[in-house]
Amino acid sequence: EFLEYIDVNGVVCPATSMRVNAKEGGTVERICCHNGDLLKRGDTILVLSNPKVLEEIAAEGQNYDLQQMQHRQQLIEMKQKSITLRSQALQADFELKKMEQNYELAEEEARMGVRSQAQLKVAKDEYDYNRRRTLLNIESLHQDSVLNVIGSQLIQQQMAMEAKKLENSNRRREALVILAPTDGQISNLNAVIGGQ
Repeated sequence: EFLEYIDVNGVVCPATSMRVNAKEGGTVERICCHNGDLLKRGDTILVLSNPKVLEEIAAEGQNYDLQQMQHRQQLIEMKQKSITLRSQALQADFELKKMEQNYELAEEEARMGVRSQAQLKVAKDEYDYNRRRTLLNIESLHQDSVLNVIGSQLIQQQMAMEAKKLENSNRRREALVILAPTDGQISNLNAVIGGQ
């Protein structure tokens, strides 16, 4: 058997290389691995700090809390308005029944000759006025109920959008921690603590 050995200088290249970039810039606070380390997907490579990003995230959180309080206040005001309108409709309905009884009594008294036709006409006018007012109150209550449903849905949508904005803002905080995107060996890590 004849074997021949040939010395060759070269570079061994990995089958796949992947560049890892920071989604949020910042100052290197901690280096969690070194060149040549084997990492699993999700292992921490670097931890960055960025006070400006953290301030923006805190401001988003405060804004979210403020918006939530305002939305809850709007919902409470809508409920109070609805209760007030229902109370007014109930009061108007009660007055209408009372006026209807007064009108029926006035008709009976007019038939018996105790009340004049002029007094009967006044009682009828009052009854007609209160009946129309009650019908308007009931229609207003119905419209208010529809507006409350639509307004409540809009507020719920706004609250969901604000929650999504807060979630996106919190993702910016997570982006300050650079994780391994896949299993592999780290190389060319040039980060230094305090560097950008």
